[in-house]
Amino acid sequence: MSWGLLLNSLELAVPVALAAVVVGWFVALFIASSRGRVRWAALAGAIVSLALPPFLVVNAWLGLLGNVGVLKSWLPLDIYSHGGAAWVLTLMLWPLPCLMCLGPLKRLTAELLDAEPGLGGWLLARSLLLPMTLPAALQSGLIVFALAFNNIAVPAILQVKVFPVQFWVQFSTSYNFALAWQYGWVLAALPLGLLLLLRGRAVAWPWESQGIPAEVLRDRLGQALIGTVATVAWLFIGLSVLLPLGHLLFDARTWTDILDAV
Repeated sequence: MSWGLLLNSLELAVPVALAAVVVGWFVALFIASSRGRVRWAALAGAIVSLALPPFLVVNAWLGLLGNVGVLKSWLPLDIYSHGGAAWVLTLMLWPLPCLMCLGPLKRLTAELLDAEPGLGGWLLARSLLLPMTLPAALQSGLIVFALAFNNIAVPAILQVKVFPVQFWVQFSTSYNFALAWQYGWVLAALPLGLLLLLRGRAVAWPWESQGIPAEVLRDRLGQALIGTVATVAWLFIGLSVLLPLGHLLFDARTWTDILDAV
């Protein structure tokens, strides 16, 4: 077993979990404080982002920042790195914390807000909303950590050396099942331990409660915080959904390959 590769996997999974929880919490707050088509559009964006295949997201960023990417000369960022893999995984996994934190936010009642009439803006978020969503944020962070740690597709495409990729390459070339049992338990132990840790813990699903009217929450959050969460929400929905789908639709190879396949 390569302890260096395990450390590489940890170094990749930890920042992904932290970033995904932060982004997901902001987007969840934006959805909870929105109404009508805006709420449904943001919610649909989160769900679609979670459903997109990894290669589609990676391919879009390779088209931008790869060796021959269109933005490579203006943005000399190395997408073939831990940072690049962490960025792509964050774009793929932030909807999980978003959906899990949205449930507790929708359990917010008018009585809780009336109990602290002087709280508003960032102070309201820090004193009331963050404690309400902290259990869901921690649970979702652990899930994201396990998914990022065990992810094979993104690090493999971006040529990032982590334990799951090396394990899969060795097994797929040799089909050594004894080796698979010897080293594969590491990949299985993390999600199994996560299941045991989260066993019996209640999850507040978004559809279980209607919550307070969005207008009431928006008034208490204030323009500064609303502007911040809206910017984060639309930015990451655009980067997570619109960019990969747009790259797919506007790439000439998509249509030529479809015609060849038909």
